This record gives sequence, C-alpha cells and structure tokens, in this order.
Amino acid sequence: MVTPPAPRHPEMEDPLATGQKPVFASAEEGYRAGQRAYDLGSYDDAIRAFSAAFELMSHPAFLYNIAQAHRQRGDLRRAIFFYRAYLRLDPESKQREAILERVQELEDELSGRSIDDIEPPVG
Repeated sequence: MVTPPAPRHPEMEDPLATGQKPVFASAEEGYRAGQRAYDLGSYDDAIRAFSAAFELMSHPAFLYNIAQAHRQRGDLRRAIFFYRAYLRLDPESKQREAILERVQELEDELSGRSIDDIEPPVG
C-alpha cells in the first residue's frame, strides 16, 4: 500500500506550480527554483523563476540564465535579446566574447530559417 504525501501548508506551495508569476522571499530562492527547473528541462518555469529573481535583485547573471533557458526551448530571438541585455548590464563580462559569438551563431541560424521553420513564441 502506498501512503499519499501529507497535505502541504499553503504557504509552502511550490511557487512555480501555478504557472503564474512566482513570488519568492529572496533572489537566492528564485535562483534556486530557476536552476532546479532548468536542470529538469522545465525552461518556461526557469524563465519565470529567474525573471522574478531579477526583479528582486537586478544581477546580470539572471539575464544570462534567462537567455540560456530561451535558447534551450528554441526561442532564439528571445535568447538573443537577453544575451544582449546581459552584456548591457555587465559590459566588462569575462564571457563577453563567447556570448557575442553565441549571439552571432543564433543570428546566423535565424537568418538561415524560412518563415515556416520559425515557431511563434509561447506565452
């Protein structure tokens, strides 16, 4: 016999479970939730968590993480947007050249697609 899990207290609900904009007590909490979602391939949840964390603390790393999640889900235009936003916020980034190369690769990939190949953004 399998015992069902104990009911969770409403204040302990997973902030990503509703699909709505999550609310976190700290940017660190948002980062951890975003990283968990990213590691599980739940890129939309990761984007929501990293975005909420960025609103609490505008650290450029959140923008980079958002870009990565968009890239992984195939939304190259949004990925490019957030990579560029990251570089605007951190123009002296040690990763600057690598990110500029990634942006160029994504732009090249987009320019090689036909309009029928490009899926509209979700959400």
